[in-house]
Amino acid sequence: MTIPPHEKHPQLEEVYLAGEWVAAGAYRQIGTNRQVILTEADFLPASLDGRVACYELMEHTWHQIRPQHEKRKERRQQES
Repeated sequence: MTIPPHEKHPQLEEVYLAGEWVAAGAYRQIGTNRQVILTEADFLPASLDGRVACYELMEHTWHQIRPQHEKRKERRQQES
C-alpha cells in the first residue's frame, strides 16, 4: 500500500503504515523515538496504543554512525 501524494508529509520522502510490507532497513515511528530495524523484508509493527503507526525510512541509525563518531573522538583526544 502506498500513501497518495496528497497525504504525504511535505518534509518526508515516503510514509509507511503499520502492517505495510516493506524492504529491509531501519524505520523510525513518526512522532516517537521508536526504531524498528528489519533485517529482511517484513511487515511494519503496530504501535498497540490505539493509533495508526506511521514510519519513515531512516538513512542511518545511531548504531551505524557511532563507530565513525568514536573514531573521530579518539583522533581529537590524541591530537590534544
